[in-house]
Amino acid sequence: SDGENSYFKITQNQGKSFFNQNGSWMSVPYVTRIKAHTKLIEEKIYFTDTTAHLKTDELDDGIFIMGYYSKNKVEDLRLFAVKASETYSFDIPREWKKADGCQIKGFLWKSISSMIPIFCNEIVWE
Repeated sequence: SDGENSYFKITQNQGKSFFNQNGSWMSVPYVTRIKAHTKLIEEKIYFTDTTAHLKTDELDDGIFIMGYYSKNKVEDLRLFAVKASETYSFDIPREWKKADGCQIKGFLWKSISSMIPIFCNEIVWE
């Protein structure tokens, strides 16, 4: 725990699991599994056909990343600096055409250095 978040480091290599305790990696004699307890939060982002709407919370300073995907491949990304406790509207670029298998995803990264998403939401065009 860093006083605010609890975490541990675990990895696997060639079918064996390893746990990091006090900076040392130790082999564990079983297959590891991670369970996370989560809570539902108010939806912070929603899309219309032309706009991404974002409402940040008091701790949401970071970067909003809006991505255009075609058949699960990233085609284009747009990044926007955002501040906590604000409401934003971002135009969806006109060149991001509606098509089967295309979608737009929005992420809010609290810290680019750690790349931890606060949330993600998407619009799927069918």
